[in-house]
Amino acid sequence: VIFSSTSSDITNTGTITCNSDSNEFSSFIYRGTGYSGAGTFTYARYISAVGSAWDLIGSAVENETASDIVSQGNIATSGSDFGIGTYDNTGTGNSGNGTWSTFSIGNAAGEGIMESGKGFQMASATGATLNFVGDLLDTNATIAITEGDEAGEATSEDGTRFNLLANPYPTYISVNSNASTAASNGTDHILNATNLNLLHADNQAIYIWRGSTHEYRAINAASAASLATIAPGQGFMVGGSYTTSGNFTFTTAMVSEDGSDDAISGDAMDPDDRAELFIGLSQSDVNRHTEIYFLDNTTDGFEPAYDAGTISLGYNSIYSRLVEDDQGVNLSIQSLAYSEMWDKVIPI
Repeated sequence: VIFSSTSSDITNTGTITCNSDSNEFSSFIYRGTGYSGAGTFTYARYISAVGSAWDLIGSAVENETASDIVSQGNIATSGSDFGIGTYDNTGTGNSGNGTWSTFSIGNAAGEGIMESGKGFQMASATGATLNFVGDLLDTNATIAITEGDEAGEATSEDGTRFNLLANPYPTYISVNSNASTAASNGTDHILNATNLNLLHADNQAIYIWRGSTHEYRAINAASAASLATIAPGQGFMVGGSYTTSGNFTFTTAMVSEDGSDDAISGDAMDPDDRAELFIGLSQSDVNRHTEIYFLDNTTDGFEPAYDAGTISLGYNSIYSRLVEDDQGVNLSIQSLAYSEMWDKVIPI
């Protein structure tokens, strides 16, 4: 559903519901300024089964509570814990990769309202939807990100630089300028200059958890528009910078009508001035891959917007290194000049 006019008004006196399944996610785009009414807005968000893979998810509505989520019959349970929890990047936690935790009823009550833009780990009992019930978020959302001292950037702290965030809107949003340029109803994107300023130079990207393939996929400025939108409520990781703190911002101008899955569907090749090489490794039913892009405007050296380091949470077994001036950074994405595509030896 698209209300593209900035003068449109909605008075909700009942219930507006958006539905989804495992690979289809409905979108509700509202560009007006007159949303009101005491009715509820519900996003029925598909959540993977606990036996296959946990999802990274946030609330696609405003003012939903964690207590409401744990009260739903479709959520996974284990003893007194439920299939929802948080990620804490401070401290060594799980093998030095931060701490994943799950909620009890008391933890959910303590969490209170699920902050717009905050990501959670979630699992349903058998692969089903959970109802996120609240209000339509029709304004910008901000959330603080931190650097938990990955690579020893502060001797007083332990942990990682990665933060778990999520799309707070009931529609797809654009990640990079390729996607926002292609969008008819949005002009902004997640990796804009303001948000990039908060991210580590090695990780000017977002990282999407791909579920059953047990890997994170990086999306940065090099990624094609067809791969650079994320679904309603979709969670992702970003790597904070120790030297720059602040609030990561989601804007209503990031919305997009494009998108068909939760960022893990196949790619469609873009125009003739780019080429893509994805190199995969499959071992014991676990898949890993690294991406090489050949673009008109890139070089052999490190370019933060177009080269993205791996997400160092223990899930990387294949990566590339820079063709020129290697600084020891393992890369999920490397971008090289399109004109020299046939003349490169790329370290893998």
